[in-house]
Amino acid sequence: MPMGFEELAVWVRNFRTERPSDESIDQAKLLLLDGLGCALAACAEDTFKEVKELVAELGGSKQARIWGSGERSSVTLALFANGVLIRILDLNDFTGLGKLTGHPGDNIAVALTIGDWRRSTGHDLLCAIVMAYELYGRLQDQISAPWDHVTASGFVAPAITGFLMDLDMARMSHAFALSAVHCPTLGAIR
Repeated sequence: MPMGFEELAVWVRNFRTERPSDESIDQAKLLLLDGLGCALAACAEDTFKEVKELVAELGGSKQARIWGSGERSSVTLALFANGVLIRILDLNDFTGLGKLTGHPGDNIAVALTIGDWRRSTGHDLLCAIVMAYELYGRLQDQISAPWDHVTASGFVAPAITGFLMDLDMARMSHAFALSAVHCPTLGAIR
């Protein structure tokens, strides 16, 4: 899969014209429900209460929902809170098959939060989830030591965001380049 940022942007934009299979969409629905179930089960956790307090303290515009709270915040803070909700109980999907490891479902928070902010259609949201899992898997096939599996999510998040925002090729390529500078995570950190 070695490719440059422009080719990756083309691959992401092709999800606008290529319809994922019905089986893939059905699987995305199950993964979405799993992620939301994990998030809702974590709403009473002390860590989430602390995150909500931090988000309230930081303030910001009311762009996106913080699940299970009835509150809204800036898209970045809502994404942070929703991501915490999905992961806090460590019950979301885990892939431990060969080189494909990690929690690709962490990226469901990105899809739902950006989708909420952009008022995306259900179909676009499900396509973004299918694309996220496909890209995560392809990246995991290429990532080797010393990099941790969370490095893949650092590329998946801008792919989802660019897809749901319908970014043009140049802006999406720049988003990948910016992420490439910040997302590589050494496995030793774990």
